Order: sequence, then C-alpha cells, then structure tokens
Amino acid sequence: AALDSSRWGEALEMFRELFQANFATLILRSPDESDLGMMIAVGVEGGDRVTYLPYGHAATPFVNQLPDTVFTVDDLMTEAEWRRMPYYLHWCAPLDVFHVMGADILTAGGGKLRFRLTRSETAPKFNALDRARCEALLPHLRRALHLHNLLDRSEALGALYSRAMGRLSVGTVVLDESGKVIEQNLIARDLLAANDGLKLVGGRLEAS
Repeated sequence: AALDSSRWGEALEMFRELFQANFATLILRSPDESDLGMMIAVGVEGGDRVTYLPYGHAATPFVNQLPDTVFTVDDLMTEAEWRRMPYYLHWCAPLDVFHVMGADILTAGGGKLRFRLTRSETAPKFNALDRARCEALLPHLRRALHLHNLLDRSEALGALYSRAMGRLSVGTVVLDESGKVIEQNLIARDLLAANDGLKLVGGRLEAS
C-alpha cells in the first residue's frame, strides 16, 4: 500500500477480519491540508467492498487525540453520552457502528493517518487483546504512511480524489484557493458544457 494506494483496501480487509470488525477505515491527511482528507473504508455496503471518499468531518468526537495512542469510545465518554452525540445519531447508528477503537498516527513528514475499527452494538466491546494488537500495528502503519508520503503522496491522493468524485451521482467540481478548477467529474463536465448558468472562464468557475 505504501507503493500503490489502491492496495490499502487489501490491508484494511485483513484488519477487518483480524479484529472481527464491521468496518475498517483509514483517513489519510495531507501534511499541508488541515481540513481535508481521504477516507478509505472496507465494509461499506457490505463484504469487502472498498470505498474511497473525500473526508472533511470536523464534528467527530475523536479529533485531537493523543498521537500514537489507541483509544476506544469508553476511554472518552460514557455510553449515555455517546448515544446522545449527533455524530453517533447521524453517522454511526444508521450503519450499525457502536463500538469504536482507533489511533491517530503521525509521521516525520507531518502526515496524519487516522486508523479506525468499528463493531456493531450486538458485538463484543474491543478488549485488552484487541488494544494490544492495534498498538502493535501502529509502527508498521506509520512506516507505510511515511513511505507513502515520500513517494509522491500528492499524486496518489489526487488519484484517489478523482476516483471518489467519479463515483458520485452529482456534478462535483474542486477549486483551489484562488478559484481555479483543479478537478471535475463527468457529470460536472456535461453541466458546464451546457453553459446553463455555470461556465469556465480562464480555468475558473463563473455563474451567469
């Protein structure tokens, strides 16, 4: 996976089986982007299907965790508090996500990797053995992410964004900080080609 981003899914599926989880997720963070990442998840829509999604959730209660430290929901809050969380109600409960274990892994280059494993409410909680196994994996994940960052991470992450955008059923356009279009999916291209309210002028998106 460090050499080929498309193979993160294979590792995630192994982790999902090892921890008997319903979802295994990596959230890759660019060293120069604090608010945007790429989620690679196994378990979405069942089985070993791999899903790539742009990730920008700031409302998760799992932000700002101590780096390289395994945590569970029970470490952060009571069960009653978790059940009342809007994040749980809107994102987790509909997907049968109740037990969560994870860690935020930092690399020398400034990249951040959020590693998350989840189980349904009817499954056992993550125990001390699960936590120890997760801790044992962290150095290996850190090394893989560091290599990933060194080996043209920007190009690899851009390819993942393109793949995620291509699967969306709505027109999607990504702009840089100056308003220049840096990516668009096929639906967006058709909409822009129709020149019906939106158009590209000098590489920038304009509304008429």
